[in-house]
Formats: sequence, structure tokens, C-alpha cells
Amino acid sequence: MSIPGEVVGVVNDFHLESVHTVIPPMIMLASINGNSTFSRAFISIRLHPSTMRRMRRDRSNETWRELNPRGVFMIVPMTDSFDQLHENDHVFSTVIFYITMVAIFISVIGLYAVSSYTAEQRRKEIGIRKVWVRVSVVLLSSWLRHTST
Repeated sequence: MSIPGEVVGVVNDFHLESVHTVIPPMIMLASINGNSTFSRAFISIRLHPSTMRRMRRDRSNETWRELNPRGVFMIVPMTDSFDQLHENDHVFSTVIFYITMVAIFISVIGLYAVSSYTAEQRRKEIGIRKVWVRVSVVLLSSWLRHTST
């Protein structure tokens, strides 16, 4: 397919879809006075928030009709487009967050169980040591009594 025209500029790669997709080769075409078979599907306009409030919808619709008489006029804020584009990433990060919280909770329970088990073992060990100390004190005192008499 051959499209006559002049290269006006070259831009760096940019994402029109999710950042997880590979950036495909792309040609951006502009029709002049609607004579081309390719017409604009959308126009991105950067506006200051205060300008957006003052922008008249009917004037924007007239300008759109001049550029693309067959197209449907819709105003969609870019923040909504970006939010929709990254909605899956947000859901994924939320799921990962909750899974991480469950894993941390399980590890805390495990640490508590290990420390309880160790304390129980130490309690038995301390009890045995107390008995041995008592036995050695009794043996030492009886030996001292026996040797002193």
C-alpha cells in the first residue's frame, strides 16, 4: 500500500496502550480538509483546569465537525483514559498487597509459635536445673555435715 505524502516529523516511542505491551510501529496521518481517506479519530488537547471549565462544549463540537464531519464528538479527560488503561495494574497491586498481608500475618503466627515452643523447652530445662541445683545443695550440705562431725 502506498500513501503519498511528506514526512513532517518523527517522534520517540510512546505508549498508547498498557505499558506491558510492546510498542508497535505506527504511522500518524493527517487529512487536509477531509480530502484524505484517513480521518482523525481523536484529538488530544492539553488544557489548564481553569480553561477546561471555561471551554464551551458547543464551540468544541463545531471545531470537531469541521475537522471530522463523520466522527462522534466526545470529551474524555486524559486522567479517565489513564485510569482505565491502568485499572488492571491497580487491581493486581491490590491483590498482591492483601496476599502480602496474609503472608506477614502467617509468619508472625509462626514466630509466635516458635518462641512459645522455645520458652516451653526452656521452662522444662530451667525446672531440671533447679532440681539439680537443689540436689547438689542437699548433697553438699550433707557432705559438709558429715565431714564437720
